[in-house]
Amino acid sequence: MSTKKKSAASAQTHKWEFKARFRRNAFGWKSQPAITRVKQAVAEIKKVAKKEPLLAAEGAVVFLERVSPALEYVDSSSGAIGTAVNNAIADLVPIIANAPAEAKIRDAWLERLFDAYQDDGIPYIEWLGDHWGTLCASREVASAWADQLIDGVKLSWSPDPSLRGFFKGTTNCLIALVAAERYDDVLTLLELAPYKMWHYRQYGVKAFAAQGKKAEAICYAEEGRGLNDTPWRSRAPARRCFSPRAWQTKRIVAMGSSRTRRVPTSPPSAPSRRSTRTRRRRRSWPIWWRRHRATRAGGSPLPRMPGSTKRRWSLPVRRRAIRRR
Repeated sequence: MSTKKKSAASAQTHKWEFKARFRRNAFGWKSQPAITRVKQAVAEIKKVAKKEPLLAAEGAVVFLERVSPALEYVDSSSGAIGTAVNNAIADLVPIIANAPAEAKIRDAWLERLFDAYQDDGIPYIEWLGDHWGTLCASREVASAWADQLIDGVKLSWSPDPSLRGFFKGTTNCLIALVAAERYDDVLTLLELAPYKMWHYRQYGVKAFAAQGKKAEAICYAEEGRGLNDTPWRSRAPARRCFSPRAWQTKRIVAMGSSRTRRVPTSPPSAPSRRSTRTRRRRRSWPIWWRRHRATRAGGSPLPRMPGSTKRRWSLPVRRRAIRRR
């Protein structure tokens, strides 16, 4: 009997401990018991992966199918349960991708994962779409998935507002195109988007970077940054395209810096170091000394206090004008 047949047979007979714990609505509102169970399930799958990687990949698919319905009622306001599930996805995706599975088995896994991804209502496994290119494990499979999803993306980005909508497989399609090395299709598809959103345009940056067009990648990243987007989100992926020494050159920094958008015609002269230091020192003076400095011209000196080396100054007395009736 071959190794793959043995693994398929063991996958049918193996009993996973986490399977009984992850039922629909199995957990209440407390997040700590759910986090503990998620970590135990990942540890169980990792333990099996050391000896039987194909069986562990099957268990990872089962876990990802069951985790979102089981955690539906858990309080996720703190973000702890979401972080635990994201860490579980990051640990289980390499197990599924590196498993020595046949094409039919991998296609069945991807179909099951995509159905779970579409039915994810909270959502807990939304991050799975960002790993779709890794899950495909080959250019051919990634290209096939891109062809399957690209029509839905075009329809959701249609210029007709009555046809336009949200398609949950957009991220999967874009990252599958990048994994299939169809970079021109990625850029052409992103031009159809009715809005510039960094979550989608980052795959255009990756497409430019994979072709060696690093300067274009940075320009594309800066063009896709909206008014309320933070600069580091668009700059960090583009910065990975360059070596640290090349990034520090003036030309590259000028292209990747947001300050190039608003360069004044006549830049104001920077204050001297001495004036800045003096200003900070004056701010730290006590209130009575600042008041003394402000009213010294109109004040009168007082005799020194016993044991004091500083001359005190009194504030000028303001006399009220008495109205004569």
